[in-house]
Amino acid sequence: MRTNILQSSHVVVICMERQLSEKIPRIEEIEAVACSVQNMALTASAYGICSFWGSGGVTYTEELKDFLNLGQKDLCLGYLYLGYSDRPATSSRRDPIQDKVEWID
Repeated sequence: MRTNILQSSHVVVICMERQLSEKIPRIEEIEAVACSVQNMALTASAYGICSFWGSGGVTYTEELKDFLNLGQKDLCLGYLYLGYSDRPATSSRRDPIQDKVEWID
């Protein structure tokens, strides 16, 4: 974690604040945060900025929750590391969507 922080120009702490009424299932709130992080990563990529979502170290500790002033049911879900790379981008091979999706009539 220390290495990633030092190699990133910016780090976004990713947290989920639990809805007070708890009408929405907890997992759906976590998934909504994941969608937001994906959108941030896609936006960063569009601007040529590298991103990496990671966790570890103190991420899931009560000490970090206290430091971030999170509520008892709130969660820290990791960190989005952002920065420019000194290595050229690599291309990846994507399999056709037909190999990954099964449509059921």
